Amino acid sequence: MQLLSQFLIAVFSLAVQHSIRPHEIIKDNDQLSSLQIVHVLRGETNPTLVKDNIGNQFLVKQDNSALGENRCMNEWFAPVAELFGATIAQSINIQTNKIKLIQPHIICISKTSRNRSATLHTYIPTITLKHPGTDFKKLSLDKSLAQNLEFIARHEGLGTIFAADTFVNNADRHFANILYNFWTGSLYAIDYGRSLYKSNVAKSMNEHCKKHATDIFTRQQLAVLNRYKMALTTLIQKWPIEKTQILFENLVIQAKIFSTTFISKKKKLTKAFNNRLNLIKNSFQSTQDLIATLDSILKYNNHHDLFPELDLVYWLPHSKNKFVNSWARIPQQGVLTLSALAF
Repeated sequence: MQLLSQFLIAVFSLAVQHSIRPHEIIKDNDQLSSLQIVHVLRGETNPTLVKDNIGNQFLVKQDNSALGENRCMNEWFAPVAELFGATIAQSINIQTNKIKLIQPHIICISKTSRNRSATLHTYIPTITLKHPGTDFKKLSLDKSLAQNLEFIARHEGLGTIFAADTFVNNADRHFANILYNFWTGSLYAIDYGRSLYKSNVAKSMNEHCKKHATDIFTRQQLAVLNRYKMALTTLIQKWPIEKTQILFENLVIQAKIFSTTFISKKKKLTKAFNNRLNLIKNSFQSTQDLIATLDSILKYNNHHDLFPELDLVYWLPHSKNKFVNSWARIPQQGVLTLSALAF
């Protein structure tokens, strides 16, 4: 019965994906006022599913809670963070939804605050890795190296997604905001609203990696680490500190954060702005350190190739699926475990 329900869910997902055609983001601000609400989704930014007059669907995101104006500076910078993270991710060919900045004075349905910007996102009707047919647990980057390896080994695209999250300090990557396309096997990384958050993710990951500097990894794990390292290397080459800071500054100008806020908030916003500029610089340097640590791990393991026979094992506890090799490509119920040493 359980297998039948999973099959029906998969068929339904395929039908939904096949029936929705891709569309462009709305460019004309005058069209925003004519959008219609489909329904409100769950989330801190009150994401609202809307549609235009020909049925194309979008998401509008803005924190409209009663405490939103005074709660924290992150809500003011969230639209900038969305575009900042997505722009950098797209530069290394990560698929994500298209995003439009809605400036404070622009009227748009479900956008209630005229003091802050909002964002409009193209809606991608695929399933998430938190699909009912899977058995994944929530996992963020700030976990042990072994846990991250276990996660990103499930799909070749995850190493690049995690690298971008590390570089932009996205503190909110989990299974619900990674989308999976059954037709192509490709992934979409959405929701970069917590980019340039408080923590230096690259520094945290580097500390985790250093704890495992002399561990012996399987060849499959080393391949994961190498993909992660190569993506990070590409990012620091494409986005030097000054270029990344200019991107952030330009997005802040477009969002009109300082021109529409109350005088009483400008001091706090200026501090938050400078903190993010410093985080960009510190994160870049931490990413360089992380790459060096990863390179050291790879070289150590190449020199001490003690367990070449160890491999990844796909464990499907509730299924007798014969096509085990395809499970890394198509999410099914099960948990990926490592047959290597416990870290």
